[in-house]
Amino acid sequence: GGEGAGGASGPLCNFAVVRAGAPVARRVPPVLGTPGKDVCGNLIVAPPVKDIQLCGGIGVVSAPDKPDLLLAKYTGVFEMEEGGVINVRPYQEIAGDIEKDVMFEGDVQVAGTVKPGFTVDVSGSLAILGSVEGAVIKCRGNLAVRAGVRGAGGERATVECGGSAEIGDIENAKIFTDGCVIVEGNIINSAITAGGTVKAVGILGGNVAAAGGITATWAGGKCGTRTVLDVGIAHRYAKELGDLKGNIDTQTLLSEGYTSELYCFVRDSMDRNGIIPETMMGDLDTFIKNLTESVAVCCGYEEEASRMDALLKGAVNCSIVVDVAYPNVLLSLGFSEQNVKEVLKNIYLKPLGV
Repeated sequence: GGEGAGGASGPLCNFAVVRAGAPVARRVPPVLGTPGKDVCGNLIVAPPVKDIQLCGGIGVVSAPDKPDLLLAKYTGVFEMEEGGVINVRPYQEIAGDIEKDVMFEGDVQVAGTVKPGFTVDVSGSLAILGSVEGAVIKCRGNLAVRAGVRGAGGERATVECGGSAEIGDIENAKIFTDGCVIVEGNIINSAITAGGTVKAVGILGGNVAAAGGITATWAGGKCGTRTVLDVGIAHRYAKELGDLKGNIDTQTLLSEGYTSELYCFVRDSMDRNGIIPETMMGDLDTFIKNLTESVAVCCGYEEEASRMDALLKGAVNCSIVVDVAYPNVLLSLGFSEQNVKEVLKNIYLKPLGV
């Protein structure tokens, strides 16, 4: 495995698969300590013992005759959340190559290759032991492709990943990730946009944009292939976050206005018994609809702002680090850029204000 979004070494999609009915957690009742004495013979009271309660989430059930034992409801991937909630996420293993569209709510492991023209769309993480050839990949979790992601038949391979991606090599592909892109080999003639770091041996052609920075042994080629390395994306994220905050403020004012209108309507429409006449219920539904839709729009802005804020925090150490850059490589830092005109070595560039 490569380096994940958090910088930890290890495979992103090393699924801890548990079979249906298997124990996933057991509570061991606490044992009270024994009081002791100090060197002067004074009593030392045993400290209180902490106890915990098992907290089962999705895909987990308590054993019928053992309340301190949690079992997997079905075969899936073990997961423990930060708060201690234990889940078993749905999981599917697909033998051989993918030659049809696949959609799955959970994590998926594909033993073969995803063939051209097909789509794999999963809500969790995705591990592909073969390659991706001119296909469309969508996953909300992490992605691991053991071989490579490559275009086929004149069509680019496309990847949308909500986590980080580990890939053997990339050629003629379009890839977007919220996290990092770690490539064991080279990135060739591809468009990469990453919320985290992009790391590869070499980058030739195309455009690589990464909020967390770009690291490569070499970039461009002796023949002068146009290659763009862009870490100015962090500045764009900052602008988008500012715009989102403005939208949130505007939408909040709208919601407050709708709330006031609804309150006034209800106050002025009720009779002595607190009942709104049937003839006015249509107007009431309209007021409620306006408020509900406004609140939903505001929540959408807030979720996107939270995501953008997380991406910006990951850009603190953003930089371009390349051992060798060949002519016609463009190094973009957002507010400034440098076009390489002769071979440069040991490049380290960091955008201002990030």
